[in-house]
Amino acid sequence: MASPFLRVLENEVQIAALSFMAVVYAVRLVWLFRFKYAGERTYPAGSEKAGIAYSLANIGMPWAMESTRKKPFFYLQFVIFHVGVAAGIAATYIIPYAPRLFESRAAVRSF
Repeated sequence: MASPFLRVLENEVQIAALSFMAVVYAVRLVWLFRFKYAGERTYPAGSEKAGIAYSLANIGMPWAMESTRKKPFFYLQFVIFHVGVAAGIAATYIIPYAPRLFESRAAVRSF
């Protein structure tokens, strides 16, 4: 049986921490969107939609970036770090609200 202190950590502190994180991200987005749009300085070449899609997908195409072709280890670090962050955030929701997901050994090892 869990102690009362652990129950507080699993519920109230968890929700407070996630709420704080959401508020910080919202404040950051409001701050970013207050900057004036500078506009393009170059002439358009090709499809606007294709350019937008390429730009958004570029992070998943390491071969398209010169920096990752020269130093692939740094891209690997980037991927591992962000997968770890995503797993940590997912675990903060899973552990208190769906702990049965971690009853299987495979699920525990994947995190």
